[in-house]
Amino acid sequence: MEHEGRPVAALRLSAQCRDKGVHQLRWWFDPAHRERLAEPLLVTVLKLLKPYPRRNLIVTVRTQFRDLVELLQRYGFEEIERMHRLGLKLQPGNDTQQGSGGHDERG
Repeated sequence: MEHEGRPVAALRLSAQCRDKGVHQLRWWFDPAHRERLAEPLLVTVLKLLKPYPRRNLIVTVRTQFRDLVELLQRYGFEEIERMHRLGLKLQPGNDTQQGSGGHDERG
């Protein structure tokens, strides 16, 4: 979705119409438009999936977006798991970084 020529929301829905698998929804919102767009988009997705009720719908949401988590919970979604996203700044030519965890051998 665009607003004034700028992207403000996007979603990718994978619907499973066969006997195996789950429906999957991935979405993104510009923070300034999330509150206004999230619920209407969710309602549209749920209407699209109504003919396929035997499959669960899995939605990926970052835990920091409490408003989206709460919205999904209002519609009956339950937390399955929490995920962590970790990063590592790589140092060229330095293989001693592995396993050090930023601590010296003394602990």
